Amino acid sequence: MPETNKTFTVGDPRTFDGDPFDVAERACAQAAAIARILALCVESAGTMARNAEMSRQIEASGESRPQDWEDSAQSRKFSKLHKQAKEVEAGMEQLSAAAGFNPKKPLPKES
Repeated sequence: MPETNKTFTVGDPRTFDGDPFDVAERACAQAAAIARILALCVESAGTMARNAEMSRQIEASGESRPQDWEDSAQSRKFSKLHKQAKEVEAGMEQLSAAAGFNPKKPLPKES
């Protein structure tokens, strides 16, 4: 995560302007962006939890054992949650295109 704070606003899709196709596409894109931020936050939280564990180990024994963190259930849970957030992001990006399809405005044919 960048070393700058992120500020964002989540809009209620029921208040979005546009036709139903545009609104559906924007709602999905918004959800993808939120998942992207969630993935960054989970990744950063995992790093901070790792640092805390290393500090606990140093206080307990005078040395840290990074492999103990990598093998821990807590580390695996952070990794799993990060992966899930990235999957939600990718899924919402795909759904954005599908949800926004307007049959009255077909996609241009590739030549």
